[in-house]
Amino acid sequence: MARLRRRGKYLNASGIPPATSPDKPLRGKIHVTVVEYNEQSLTEREISSFSECLPFKEAPTVTWVNVSGTYEPDIIESEGKAFNLHPLVVANILDATNLAKLEDFGTYLFGEVGVVELSGEAGELVTEQISIVFGTNYVITFQRSPVTYFAPILDRIRKKGRICSAGADYLVYSIIDLAIDSYYKILDHVDTSIEAIEDTLVVRPEPSLLRDIYSLKREMIELRKVVWPLREIANGLARRDTPYVKTATLPYFRDIHEYTVQIIEMIESSRDLLSGLLDIYLSSQNNRMNQIMKVLTIISTIFLPLMFLASFYGMNLMMPETEIPYAYPIVLVIMAGVAVVMLYIFWRIGWLSNPFEDKHLKRE
Repeated sequence: MARLRRRGKYLNASGIPPATSPDKPLRGKIHVTVVEYNEQSLTEREISSFSECLPFKEAPTVTWVNVSGTYEPDIIESEGKAFNLHPLVVANILDATNLAKLEDFGTYLFGEVGVVELSGEAGELVTEQISIVFGTNYVITFQRSPVTYFAPILDRIRKKGRICSAGADYLVYSIIDLAIDSYYKILDHVDTSIEAIEDTLVVRPEPSLLRDIYSLKREMIELRKVVWPLREIANGLARRDTPYVKTATLPYFRDIHEYTVQIIEMIESSRDLLSGLLDIYLSSQNNRMNQIMKVLTIISTIFLPLMFLASFYGMNLMMPETEIPYAYPIVLVIMAGVAVVMLYIFWRIGWLSNPFEDKHLKRE
Protein backbone atom coordinates (compact mmCIF):
# COMPACT_ATOMS: atom_id res chain seq x y z
CA MET A 1 0.00 0.00 0.00
CA ALA A 2 2.86 2.38 0.76
CA ARG A 3 4.22 1.94 -2.74
CA LEU A 4 0.80 2.60 -4.26
CA ARG A 5 0.51 5.79 -2.25
CA ARG A 6 3.91 6.96 -3.44
CA ARG A 7 2.99 6.29 -7.02
CA GLY A 8 -0.35 7.99 -6.54
CA LYS A 9 1.23 11.40 -6.24
CA TYR A 10 2.63 11.01 -9.76
CA LEU A 11 -0.56 9.75 -11.41
CA ASN A 12 -3.94 11.34 -11.77
CA ALA A 13 -7.20 9.57 -11.00
CA SER A 14 -7.26 7.75 -14.33
CA GLY A 15 -3.74 6.40 -13.88
CA ILE A 16 -2.31 8.56 -16.68
CA PRO A 17 0.51 11.04 -16.01
CA PRO A 18 -0.48 14.70 -16.00
CA ALA A 19 -0.33 16.28 -19.43
CA THR A 20 3.10 17.70 -20.15
CA SER A 21 4.75 18.87 -23.32
CA PRO A 22 7.76 16.99 -24.67
CA ASP A 23 9.06 20.35 -25.88
CA LYS A 24 9.25 21.67 -22.33
CA PRO A 25 12.88 22.66 -21.53
CA LEU A 26 14.69 20.63 -18.93
CA ARG A 27 15.03 22.26 -15.56
CA GLY A 28 16.30 21.34 -12.13
CA LYS A 29 19.34 19.25 -11.24
CA ILE A 30 19.09 16.88 -14.17
CA HIS A 31 21.55 15.99 -16.91
CA VAL A 32 20.57 14.40 -20.24
CA THR A 33 23.11 13.17 -22.78
CA VAL A 34 22.62 11.47 -26.14
CA VAL A 35 25.20 9.10 -27.61
CA GLU A 36 24.61 8.04 -31.22
CA TYR A 37 27.05 5.48 -32.57
CA ASN A 38 27.82 2.67 -34.99
CA GLU A 39 31.04 1.21 -36.43
CA GLN A 40 31.78 4.30 -38.52
CA SER A 41 30.50 7.25 -36.49
CA LEU A 42 30.06 8.55 -32.98
CA THR A 43 28.11 11.60 -31.84
CA GLU A 44 27.79 12.80 -28.24
CA ARG A 45 25.65 15.73 -27.19
CA GLU A 46 23.63 17.22 -24.39
CA ILE A 47 20.00 18.15 -24.99
CA SER A 48 17.74 20.80 -23.54
CA SER A 49 14.38 19.20 -24.40
CA PHE A 50 13.27 15.65 -25.02
CA SER A 51 11.79 16.53 -28.41
CA GLU A 52 15.39 16.60 -29.66
CA CYS A 53 15.54 12.83 -29.05
CA LEU A 54 12.62 11.95 -31.33
CA PRO A 55 14.57 11.90 -34.64
CA PHE A 56 16.99 9.37 -33.12
CA LYS A 57 14.29 6.74 -32.65
CA GLU A 58 14.23 5.91 -36.35
CA ALA A 59 17.94 6.47 -36.98
CA PRO A 60 19.97 3.54 -38.37
CA THR A 61 22.55 3.97 -35.60
CA VAL A 62 22.24 2.95 -31.96
CA THR A 63 20.98 5.82 -29.81
CA TRP A 64 21.65 5.91 -26.09
CA VAL A 65 19.82 8.55 -24.04
CA ASN A 66 21.00 8.80 -20.45
CA VAL A 67 19.08 10.80 -17.84
CA SER A 68 20.87 11.41 -14.55
CA GLY A 69 20.35 13.67 -11.56
CA THR A 70 17.45 14.60 -9.31
CA TYR A 71 14.22 13.26 -10.79
CA GLU A 72 11.40 15.75 -11.15
CA PRO A 73 8.07 14.12 -12.05
CA ASP A 74 7.15 16.58 -14.79
CA ILE A 75 10.55 16.13 -16.49
CA ILE A 76 10.39 12.34 -16.44
CA GLU A 77 6.77 12.43 -17.57
CA SER A 78 7.70 14.67 -20.50
CA GLU A 79 10.23 12.09 -21.66
CA GLY A 80 7.63 9.38 -21.15
CA LYS A 81 5.30 11.22 -23.47
CA ALA A 82 8.03 11.89 -26.01
CA PHE A 83 8.87 8.17 -26.22
CA ASN A 84 5.30 6.89 -25.70
CA LEU A 85 6.19 5.17 -22.42
CA HIS A 86 3.45 3.47 -20.45
CA PRO A 87 2.33 5.34 -17.28
CA LEU A 88 3.43 2.37 -15.16
CA VAL A 89 6.93 2.65 -16.64
CA VAL A 90 7.08 6.32 -15.66
CA ALA A 91 5.83 5.45 -12.17
CA ASN A 92 8.47 2.73 -11.80
CA ILE A 93 11.23 5.10 -12.89
CA LEU A 94 10.15 7.66 -10.30
CA ASP A 95 9.93 5.03 -7.56
CA ALA A 96 13.50 4.23 -6.51
CA THR A 97 12.46 1.45 -4.12
CA ASN A 98 11.70 -1.15 -6.81
CA LEU A 99 13.66 -4.37 -7.09
CA ALA A 100 15.15 -5.56 -10.37
CA LYS A 101 12.54 -6.47 -12.95
CA LEU A 102 11.92 -6.99 -16.67
CA GLU A 103 8.65 -6.25 -18.48
CA ASP A 104 7.61 -6.39 -22.12
CA PHE A 105 5.41 -3.51 -23.31
CA GLY A 106 5.14 -4.64 -26.90
CA THR A 107 7.08 -1.90 -28.66
CA TYR A 108 9.91 -1.89 -26.11
CA LEU A 109 11.28 -3.69 -23.04
CA PHE A 110 11.56 -2.09 -19.62
CA GLY A 111 13.97 -3.30 -16.96
CA GLU A 112 15.52 -2.17 -13.70
CA VAL A 113 18.84 -3.24 -12.19
CA GLY A 114 20.80 -2.11 -9.15
CA VAL A 115 24.44 -1.00 -9.02
CA VAL A 116 26.01 -1.12 -5.55
CA GLU A 117 29.01 0.63 -4.06
CA LEU A 118 30.55 1.43 -0.69
CA SER A 119 30.07 5.04 0.33
CA GLY A 120 31.67 7.09 3.10
CA GLU A 121 34.31 6.22 5.65
CA ALA A 122 31.99 3.75 7.35
CA GLY A 123 31.71 1.76 4.12
CA GLU A 124 27.93 1.95 3.91
CA LEU A 125 26.43 -0.07 1.07
CA VAL A 126 24.57 2.21 -1.35
CA THR A 127 22.37 0.92 -4.17
CA GLU A 128 21.80 2.95 -7.31
CA GLN A 129 18.73 1.94 -9.29
CA ILE A 130 19.17 2.09 -13.06
CA SER A 131 16.00 2.00 -15.17
CA ILE A 132 16.38 0.83 -18.76
CA VAL A 133 14.01 1.23 -21.70
CA PHE A 134 15.19 -0.26 -24.97
CA GLY A 135 13.85 -1.03 -28.39
CA THR A 136 15.34 -2.13 -31.68
CA ASN A 137 17.95 0.60 -31.99
CA TYR A 138 17.67 2.80 -28.91
CA VAL A 139 18.31 2.58 -25.16
CA ILE A 140 17.12 5.05 -22.52
CA THR A 141 18.67 4.84 -19.06
CA PHE A 142 17.72 6.67 -15.86
CA GLN A 143 19.99 7.08 -12.84
CA ARG A 144 20.07 9.48 -9.92
CA SER A 145 23.85 9.60 -9.50
CA PRO A 146 26.27 11.34 -11.89
CA VAL A 147 27.13 9.68 -15.19
CA THR A 148 30.44 8.30 -13.88
CA TYR A 149 28.79 4.89 -13.54
CA PHE A 150 28.78 4.53 -17.33
CA ALA A 151 32.31 5.83 -17.90
CA PRO A 152 33.72 2.34 -18.79
CA ILE A 153 30.99 1.80 -21.39
CA LEU A 154 31.48 5.25 -22.91
CA ASP A 155 35.20 4.60 -23.08
CA ARG A 156 34.61 1.37 -25.05
CA ILE A 157 32.30 3.20 -27.44
CA ARG A 158 34.85 5.97 -28.03
CA LYS A 159 37.56 3.37 -28.69
CA LYS A 160 35.33 1.69 -31.30
CA GLY A 161 35.19 -1.57 -29.38
CA ARG A 162 32.96 -4.55 -30.04
CA ILE A 163 30.01 -2.65 -28.62
CA CYS A 164 29.96 -0.37 -31.67
CA SER A 165 29.39 -3.27 -34.07
CA ALA A 166 26.57 -4.74 -31.96
CA GLY A 167 23.05 -3.45 -31.43
CA ALA A 168 21.10 -1.87 -28.62
CA ASP A 169 20.67 -5.25 -26.91
CA TYR A 170 24.45 -5.53 -26.51
CA LEU A 171 24.48 -2.08 -24.88
CA VAL A 172 21.88 -3.36 -22.40
CA TYR A 173 24.10 -6.38 -21.76
CA SER A 174 27.05 -4.05 -21.10
CA ILE A 175 25.02 -2.05 -18.57
CA ILE A 176 23.96 -5.21 -16.71
CA ASP A 177 27.54 -6.48 -16.86
CA LEU A 178 28.62 -3.21 -15.23
CA ALA A 179 26.22 -3.96 -12.37
CA ILE A 180 27.68 -7.48 -12.08
CA ASP A 181 31.17 -5.98 -11.72
CA SER A 182 29.94 -3.81 -8.84
CA TYR A 183 28.67 -6.92 -7.04
CA TYR A 184 32.06 -8.61 -7.33
CA LYS A 185 33.75 -5.53 -5.87
CA ILE A 186 31.50 -5.74 -2.82
CA LEU A 187 32.18 -9.45 -2.45
CA ASP A 188 35.94 -8.82 -2.64
CA HIS A 189 35.57 -6.21 0.09
CA VAL A 190 33.59 -8.65 2.23
CA ASP A 191 36.15 -11.46 1.71
CA THR A 192 38.99 -9.15 2.75
CA SER A 193 37.04 -8.02 5.82
CA ILE A 194 36.25 -11.62 6.79
CA GLU A 195 39.94 -12.57 6.61
CA ALA A 196 40.88 -9.58 8.77
CA ILE A 197 38.19 -10.49 11.32
CA GLU A 198 39.38 -14.11 11.41
CA ASP A 199 42.98 -13.05 12.11
CA THR A 200 41.92 -10.69 14.89
CA LEU A 201 39.31 -13.03 16.33
CA VAL A 202 41.85 -15.73 17.12
CA VAL A 203 44.21 -13.37 18.93
CA ARG A 204 41.98 -10.67 20.43
CA PRO A 205 38.17 -11.09 20.30
CA GLU A 206 37.15 -7.48 20.93
CA PRO A 207 33.53 -6.22 21.06
CA SER A 208 34.18 -4.10 17.95
CA LEU A 209 34.46 -7.33 15.94
CA LEU A 210 30.86 -8.15 16.76
CA ARG A 211 29.80 -4.82 15.28
CA ASP A 212 31.84 -5.51 12.13
CA ILE A 213 30.35 -8.99 11.73
CA TYR A 214 26.79 -7.69 11.97
CA SER A 215 27.60 -4.89 9.52
CA LEU A 216 28.91 -7.38 6.96
CA LYS A 217 25.90 -9.65 7.44
CA ARG A 218 23.63 -6.68 6.77
CA GLU A 219 25.57 -5.87 3.59
CA MET A 220 25.15 -9.44 2.37
CA ILE A 221 21.41 -9.31 3.00
CA GLU A 222 21.09 -6.06 1.04
CA LEU A 223 23.26 -7.38 -1.79
CA ARG A 224 21.20 -10.54 -2.03
CA LYS A 225 18.03 -8.47 -2.41
CA VAL A 226 19.60 -6.72 -5.39
CA VAL A 227 21.12 -9.79 -7.08
CA TRP A 228 18.36 -12.35 -6.62
CA PRO A 229 15.82 -10.73 -9.05
CA LEU A 230 18.59 -10.05 -11.57
CA ARG A 231 18.96 -13.79 -12.07
CA GLU A 232 15.43 -13.95 -13.45
CA ILE A 233 16.04 -10.90 -15.67
CA ALA A 234 19.13 -12.47 -17.24
CA ASN A 235 17.32 -15.76 -17.66
CA GLY A 236 14.38 -13.97 -19.28
CA LEU A 237 16.57 -12.05 -21.72
CA ALA A 238 18.45 -15.24 -22.62
CA ARG A 239 15.23 -17.16 -23.34
CA ARG A 240 12.70 -14.49 -24.29
CA ASP A 241 11.29 -14.63 -27.81
CA THR A 242 11.52 -10.94 -28.58
CA PRO A 243 12.78 -9.03 -31.63
CA TYR A 244 14.75 -6.68 -29.35
CA VAL A 245 17.30 -9.33 -28.38
CA LYS A 246 19.25 -10.76 -31.29
CA THR A 247 20.30 -14.39 -31.45
CA ALA A 248 23.97 -13.37 -31.39
CA THR A 249 23.47 -11.62 -28.04
CA LEU A 250 21.70 -14.50 -26.28
CA PRO A 251 24.96 -16.20 -25.15
CA TYR A 252 26.00 -12.98 -23.40
CA PHE A 253 22.79 -12.90 -21.38
CA ARG A 254 23.22 -16.59 -20.55
CA ASP A 255 26.68 -15.68 -19.30
CA ILE A 256 25.11 -12.97 -17.12
CA HIS A 257 22.70 -15.56 -15.72
CA GLU A 258 25.59 -17.87 -14.79
CA TYR A 259 27.39 -15.00 -13.08
CA THR A 260 24.33 -14.08 -11.04
CA VAL A 261 23.95 -17.69 -9.89
CA GLN A 262 27.63 -17.70 -8.93
CA ILE A 263 27.28 -14.42 -7.03
CA ILE A 264 24.26 -15.72 -5.12
CA GLU A 265 26.26 -18.80 -4.10
CA MET A 266 29.16 -16.56 -3.00
CA ILE A 267 26.76 -14.43 -0.96
CA GLU A 268 25.37 -17.52 0.78
CA SER A 269 28.92 -18.76 1.43
CA SER A 270 29.92 -15.39 2.92
CA ARG A 271 26.81 -15.39 5.13
CA ASP A 272 27.73 -18.88 6.38
CA LEU A 273 31.28 -17.73 7.12
CA LEU A 274 29.99 -14.69 9.00
CA SER A 275 27.61 -16.88 11.02
CA GLY A 276 30.57 -19.12 11.85
CA LEU A 277 32.64 -16.11 12.91
CA LEU A 278 29.78 -14.95 15.11
CA ASP A 279 29.64 -18.37 16.79
CA ILE A 280 33.42 -18.32 17.28
CA TYR A 281 33.24 -14.84 18.82
CA LEU A 282 30.47 -15.80 21.22
CA SER A 283 32.27 -19.04 22.14
CA SER A 284 35.54 -17.21 22.74
CA GLN A 285 33.77 -14.66 24.92
CA ASN A 286 32.12 -17.44 26.92
CA ASN A 287 35.45 -19.24 27.23
CA ARG A 288 37.13 -16.04 28.34
CA MET A 289 34.46 -15.50 30.96
CA ASN A 290 34.86 -19.09 32.17
CA GLN A 291 38.63 -18.59 32.51
CA ILE A 292 38.09 -15.38 34.46
CA MET A 293 35.66 -17.17 36.76
CA LYS A 294 38.22 -19.95 37.14
CA VAL A 295 40.91 -17.48 38.26
CA LEU A 296 38.55 -15.82 40.71
CA THR A 297 37.52 -19.21 42.09
CA ILE A 298 41.17 -20.19 42.63
CA ILE A 299 41.85 -16.93 44.46
CA SER A 300 38.75 -17.40 46.62
CA THR A 301 39.73 -20.99 47.39
CA ILE A 302 43.21 -19.94 48.49
CA PHE A 303 41.84 -17.26 50.81
CA LEU A 304 39.26 -19.50 52.48
CA PRO A 305 41.70 -21.32 54.82
CA LEU A 306 43.62 -18.08 55.36
CA MET A 307 40.44 -16.33 56.42
CA PHE A 308 39.64 -19.26 58.71
CA LEU A 309 43.05 -19.04 60.41
CA ALA A 310 42.85 -15.26 60.70
CA SER A 311 39.34 -15.36 62.17
CA PHE A 312 40.20 -18.21 64.55
CA TYR A 313 43.34 -16.45 65.74
CA GLY A 314 41.47 -13.21 66.24
CA MET A 315 38.80 -14.59 68.59
CA ASN A 316 38.33 -12.77 71.90
CA LEU A 317 40.16 -15.42 74.00
CA MET A 318 43.51 -15.69 75.70
CA MET A 319 46.08 -14.64 73.11
CA PRO A 320 48.91 -17.12 72.39
CA GLU A 321 51.50 -14.38 72.36
CA THR A 322 51.16 -14.05 76.11
CA GLU A 323 52.89 -17.43 76.46
CA ILE A 324 54.53 -17.84 73.03
CA PRO A 325 56.70 -14.83 72.14
CA TYR A 326 56.77 -15.55 68.38
CA ALA A 327 53.10 -16.47 67.90
CA TYR A 328 52.36 -13.82 65.25
CA PRO A 329 55.27 -14.73 62.94
CA ILE A 330 54.46 -18.43 63.34
CA VAL A 331 50.81 -17.89 62.32
CA LEU A 332 51.86 -15.80 59.30
CA VAL A 333 54.30 -18.52 58.23
CA ILE A 334 51.59 -21.16 58.56
CA MET A 335 49.18 -19.07 56.46
CA ALA A 336 51.85 -18.50 53.78
CA GLY A 337 52.63 -22.21 53.79
CA VAL A 338 48.98 -23.13 53.30
CA ALA A 339 48.75 -20.73 50.35
CA VAL A 340 51.94 -22.13 48.77
CA VAL A 341 50.79 -25.73 49.19
CA MET A 342 47.42 -24.94 47.58
CA LEU A 343 49.09 -23.13 44.69
CA TYR A 344 51.37 -26.13 44.14
CA ILE A 345 48.39 -28.50 44.12
CA PHE A 346 46.54 -26.31 41.62
CA TRP A 347 49.66 -26.15 39.44
CA ARG A 348 50.09 -29.93 39.51
CA ILE A 349 46.54 -30.56 38.32
CA GLY A 350 46.87 -27.92 35.56
CA TRP A 351 44.59 -25.24 36.91
CA LEU A 352 47.25 -22.53 36.93
CA SER A 353 48.04 -22.51 33.18
CA ASN A 354 47.65 -19.09 31.58
CA PRO A 355 43.87 -18.79 31.06
CA PHE A 356 44.31 -16.30 28.19
CA GLU A 357 46.90 -18.28 26.23
CA ASP A 358 46.02 -20.73 23.46
CA LYS A 359 48.30 -23.78 23.90
CA HIS A 360 47.69 -24.94 20.32
CA LEU A 361 48.73 -21.60 18.89
CA LYS A 362 51.82 -21.62 21.11
CA ARG A 363 52.90 -25.03 19.81
CA GLU A 364 52.47 -23.88 16.21
